[in-house]
Amino acid sequence: MRILDVRRDRATLIVLVLLAGAMYALLPFAVGILSALVLCVLTAPLYDRLKRHMAGGLATTIIILLMLGLVILPMTWLVMALTGQAQEVFQNAQRSPELAAYARLKVAGVDLGTRATQASGAALKWGSGKALELASGLASGVLQFAIACLCLAFLLPGRHALWERVKPIVPFTSEHTEDLLAHFKGVTLATVIGMSLVAGLQGAIIGLLFYVVGLPNALFWGVAAAIASVIPVVGSTAVWLPATLFLLFRHQPVAAIVMAVGSGGIAGNITSFVSPMVFKHYAQLHPLLTLLGVLSGLHLFGLLGLILGPLLLSYAIRVYQMYGQEYGTTRLQADLTALPDEDGPRSQ
Repeated sequence: MRILDVRRDRATLIVLVLLAGAMYALLPFAVGILSALVLCVLTAPLYDRLKRHMAGGLATTIIILLMLGLVILPMTWLVMALTGQAQEVFQNAQRSPELAAYARLKVAGVDLGTRATQASGAALKWGSGKALELASGLASGVLQFAIACLCLAFLLPGRHALWERVKPIVPFTSEHTEDLLAHFKGVTLATVIGMSLVAGLQGAIIGLLFYVVGLPNALFWGVAAAIASVIPVVGSTAVWLPATLFLLFRHQPVAAIVMAVGSGGIAGNITSFVSPMVFKHYAQLHPLLTLLGVLSGLHLFGLLGLILGPLLLSYAIRVYQMYGQEYGTTRLQADLTALPDEDGPRSQ
């Protein structure tokens, strides 16, 4: 039988082409759609509680307004503030007296100052560009989050019906399918709450310390520390350690000690206290896998990838584990032992 001679084959091909076209058209909004699924898990308990006392449409409207007030408006203000502060940070660095002092440095007749000035200028130019990219990424994140809120308005009231339609497609038993849903909810809650608490607390503490010791652009560096705190191994040390060395270079040992103790001793240990409380019911990803998830998420999804990357990696690992439990070696051996021999049933 030749391909496409059967009516069903032609219909299948048409459906696959249409699905591929739809997925390609929705690709620019993939971050928003994935974020909507995450938001649905986070806001579903509140939606169900509100729906007991009011109509479902009103409950959805209240949640969307909460998302608007708690996330989109503050993020919009943050983008505008960071754009101005990023430019100010690098302008101040170029005019700093410390950089001017380096320009006159000579060692054994070698003009190290000129070379250091050229290198610092190139570094500042690169950093300025990256800071503007950060602000642009935040702006893109605000847009994708707005798309997520729009999708959320339809997901919240229809999530149960949607799951009933998706469940028959999942190639696992009913028990494993429900376990997959429970894992999706649990890991999503743990990851989002844990990362948000760690990033928010570390960013607030380090930003406050920048303000207390008299370093400029505390808001900018607080946000930078919050973003860096999500990245394993590196963490917020990438922000506060250079600031501490800078204070020592300026002969401000007390301020340097305050920065080091407050950032490394207090903010740096927040993860040790927050993570066990948040992840106590759920398996936590290995730090290396979290790092890979963060880096790949940043590359694919921008700043929202800080959360989406580790989440997708966690889901993939769980699906792989379920596949091993359902179709792996143990299941295969059990199926083989149930098969009869060529001469008759297998003797026990």
